[in-house]
Amino acid sequence: MIEPLRTHEAPGAPAKPAIEEQPIPWFTMILLGGLLFLVGHRLDYVAAVDWSTTFGTTADAIAEGQPRRRLGYFLLGLWGVVSIIAVKPQYKLRLSGFTPWLAVGFLLWAPMTLLWAEDFSLVSRRLVILGMVTVATVAALRQFSLRQVVLFTALSSLAYALIGLAAELAYGAFQPLSPEYRFAGTRHPNHQGMNLARLILGAFCLSKMKIAGRRLFVVIAVVALVLLVLTRSRSAFGATLIALGVFWGLHTSPLRLMAVVLSAGAVGILALFLIQNESLSTPWQFILMGRGSGIREALTLSGRTELWQYLWTFVGERPLLGYGYNSFMSPERAAQMPASLPWGASGTHSLYLEILLGTGAIGFGLLMGTLVGCLGRAVRWTSRVRSPAHAFLVAYIVFIIVNGVMGATTMAPDPKFVAWLALGYVLLRDPQRGPAGTHLVADPRSGRLQAAAHGPVRPGVSGEPAGPFPPHWRG
Repeated sequence: MIEPLRTHEAPGAPAKPAIEEQPIPWFTMILLGGLLFLVGHRLDYVAAVDWSTTFGTTADAIAEGQPRRRLGYFLLGLWGVVSIIAVKPQYKLRLSGFTPWLAVGFLLWAPMTLLWAEDFSLVSRRLVILGMVTVATVAALRQFSLRQVVLFTALSSLAYALIGLAAELAYGAFQPLSPEYRFAGTRHPNHQGMNLARLILGAFCLSKMKIAGRRLFVVIAVVALVLLVLTRSRSAFGATLIALGVFWGLHTSPLRLMAVVLSAGAVGILALFLIQNESLSTPWQFILMGRGSGIREALTLSGRTELWQYLWTFVGERPLLGYGYNSFMSPERAAQMPASLPWGASGTHSLYLEILLGTGAIGFGLLMGTLVGCLGRAVRWTSRVRSPAHAFLVAYIVFIIVNGVMGATTMAPDPKFVAWLALGYVLLRDPQRGPAGTHLVADPRSGRLQAAAHGPVRPGVSGEPAGPFPPHWRG
């Protein structure tokens, strides 16, 4: 067990709590979780929405917006403003290095697209949402430690999954043995898949921490993985497996990691060779998770490649500036999609194509630079501070990047906040600093970071990076 760090304090100075004894802001977490539920979830979703045939109504939703979501975003932004003005920050934020300025550049470039946007009203609404989520993210980062970010991610995702499961049971929609069934709960199965991915990564991370009952989080992660399979969200499932592999790799030896990667690569190459020479029967039903069959559907990613080929023609018309932030799929285009493709589409089904169409090559470059820069920063932090929470940052950013290939909703609407919370931590927080009045310094014996508060660190006493758990949580 790691003892709290003792420091030399000035006579009469009030003692500050040790870093691991910082109280968990439960009220803030519950409030944020409730607002995000209001924005992105519906208790009667499985009864009121047929998500497989909603392309006609999607155009109306894009044009009109939903009052419930508008209220949720307004309250989220209002909380952020009030928190920044009235609540004393526990952690200081700062822009340090090149990557944060790329993110600032993207946030400044997005409003500029109003000048040439095709749908001024739609872009304006999306920019207001962008501003509200950004303000709320900054407010949360001023109050949450990294472990609290992980805790909020896991517990909020767990609550949404349990509520969704209860809703399906109440409406008689939970039918896992049905060949057409996809677990949705309170939102679209693809969005539920991203929610469960966050739960899996967060739960596995918490299971690696020195907290009481950490084995329970392993059970939660396994159950969430089963529910993720039931969503049949292939992009979320594949990205989760990759992210889990990264998380595991950060906790194993480099030699073992290299052996596993090389073995997996060799098996993959052999399988592709046998499939190409028709020596191996390809389990397309397994690969497609029961949604469709045949080599054509697998190779076209269920029609996504045809959609992307169609949308790429629009990129050539405005390659540099785009059509306006997050507004390419206007009501008119959403209504035209069923006639242009074998299946209807209300989005681009790719984060990168969405950003390229909305903000052009300039916005695309700024966002990609931000994502790659954040990943690089998180990897460097993890190599210095060998903690599960820092490994979670790396794994979750990997999930964002990979899932973005086939999903434009990776960062919107509810997942946007959690994704921005992780990215914002990397961009705005200094791993050398803990709560206000403390900082982390290198232990000359172990190379790890240790906490110091009011004075010089007493040699020979070790600590650990900032964490939210009180003593009775620790193992």
